[in-house]
Amino acid sequence: MSSQSSKLHFVFIPLMCPGHLIPMVDMGRLLAQHGVTVTIVTTPLNASRIKTIIDRDIASGIQLQLLQLRFPCIEAGLPEGCENIDALPSRLLSKNFMVAVGMLQKPLEQFLEETQPKPSCILSNRHHPWIFGAAQKLKIPRLAFDGTSCFTVTCSHFINLSKIHEKVSDDLEPFVVPGLPDRIELTRGQLPNDLNPVSVVLKVKEEDMRIADMASYGLVVNSSEELKPRFGTIIELALGLEASNRPFIL
Repeated sequence: MSSQSSKLHFVFIPLMCPGHLIPMVDMGRLLAQHGVTVTIVTTPLNASRIKTIIDRDIASGIQLQLLQLRFPCIEAGLPEGCENIDALPSRLLSKNFMVAVGMLQKPLEQFLEETQPKPSCILSNRHHPWIFGAAQKLKIPRLAFDGTSCFTVTCSHFINLSKIHEKVSDDLEPFVVPGLPDRIELTRGQLPNDLNPVSVVLKVKEEDMRIADMASYGLVVNSSEELKPRFGTIIELALGLEASNRPFIL
């Protein structure tokens, strides 16, 4: 690899659940195999799930490391050891889990300020909008990661843009998602929480995520061009034009 690649340092900050942790770890490992220094930020319990394969990569000589931050379970009102979403005994504790995630901001900022080589880029889950503020403060480019698919991201984008789901009479009335090459009908009751928040707190959080995504350097989606070629192109155009304040018409 070139000397330029060896000076790059990417910091990956996945959400603590398998559907986000696994693809981000895979991306980090691939990047490290091309000569880039990669740090994966997680917690001790989550690190134990991936440590064997990470240690094998490190033994092969690639620049890959795990940063393990203590997860403040007790402080956030969680049972000890609930460091992963799939370990929560009840979905009612999801809010406490995200509060605990937010408590990682201070130690993470300290790492970003002190680590060498200085981070060239941060790739963080879009459910961590506060990381965008830390990246701005330290002048580090940030990419957002979405663990769903191009189709889901595209549908969510156009529903949020048009507010079509707010124009139906109830949760069972169907509406057509605008802006897509195919006719896709949904109901408000089928929408995920980010489009149908059940509280003011969640609504504010989802808006913070959207603002952080639009202000970031880009959005990385857990998909591929071969799986959804049309939707990947559509969302790329739509997000780019919205960020430039230009209208998007399909």
